[in-house]
This record gives sequence, C-alpha cells and structure tokens, in this order.
Amino acid sequence: RLDEYSARLEELRVKLRAENPGCDQKCSMMREVCDLATKVCEIAARQPERLQPSCAAAQEQCAAFGDSCASCRR
Repeated sequence: RLDEYSARLEELRVKLRAENPGCDQKCSMMREVCDLATKVCEIAARQPERLQPSCAAAQEQCAAFGDSCASCRR
C-alpha cells in the first residue's frame, strides 16, 4: 500500500507542475494529497525508524499543495 500511496503522491505532484490546473482542481488535489499523507503516516507509525522519512515527505507535499490552493483563493 505504501508504494501505491507514494506513486499517487508523485503523480499528483507532477500533474500540478505540468498542467497548472485551475484553483478548484488544485484544492481538490490538495485534499487527495493530504488524505494520502495521513495514510502514509499511519503506515509509517508502525515502522517509524524506516518509514518516518516517507511520512515527512508526504506531509511536506500536503503543505505545498495547501499553499498552492490557498494562494489561488486570495
């Protein structure tokens, strides 16, 4: 599952850069990324010494997508 979540996070990150989606889509993507980050961190909590970097990276992506969504809402 972790590999699936990580692959989807990467897919969304690339899509954000490549397509420059509209505000609604950016915010929708942010919700998905943050949901995935939560799932990654739940898995990482079971093996923190090995998977904590995955959790941290996913949380950073959630924050970046949040910034992207918030900046277009202004």
